[in-house]
Amino acid sequence: MTPFPLLQLPFVAMRHVLCMMTPFQLIDLSLTSSRGKSIVTNIGPRFKGYLDTSLAITLYENGVWRYTMTSDESKDGKVTISDTGIQESFKYSKDPIEKWKKLYKYLKEVLRCQFCKVTFDLSGPSFREIVDWLKCQQEVFESMSIKSKEERDDDLKYVMEAFSNAVELDTLVHHHKETSKWRFRGT
Repeated sequence: MTPFPLLQLPFVAMRHVLCMMTPFQLIDLSLTSSRGKSIVTNIGPRFKGYLDTSLAITLYENGVWRYTMTSDESKDGKVTISDTGIQESFKYSKDPIEKWKKLYKYLKEVLRCQFCKVTFDLSGPSFREIVDWLKCQQEVFESMSIKSKEERDDDLKYVMEAFSNAVELDTLVHHHKETSKWRFRGT
């Protein structure tokens, strides 16, 4: 089998090419072989990102790229570009939550992503399962948003207790019952 030409370039040239690639292209390259994965992991650029429990993962660094999990098979592999330049790639799965978890781990490992922001939708699918899993993966987020269009006091309390040390908190929860005795330890 003929080696992939990019992998035969001198180190400096290879690094330059990798830095020009989008996260979508880097992930595709990392899936070609173990050497491709190793090169992307060790030489490729790093990205920052944020998580949305509506099953989207967004990366940014000189552009914005979003992976969105879907249970609609017709959208699989589709890439759209919004008016604001956000590129969105749809990934189909019979179990979108598991696919989202695997993608999170892969992006952290291969692209060395630092996830600094998370948005929790209290009415999203399997909300508590995602909170519990994410708490085991990452204890601190710089910024946390919580949203809900219906009264979800118990869920609001649940996420506030799970991630009580976010630096910045933004809440948009309609029909909130009461002010509870939560302690929020931000800096």
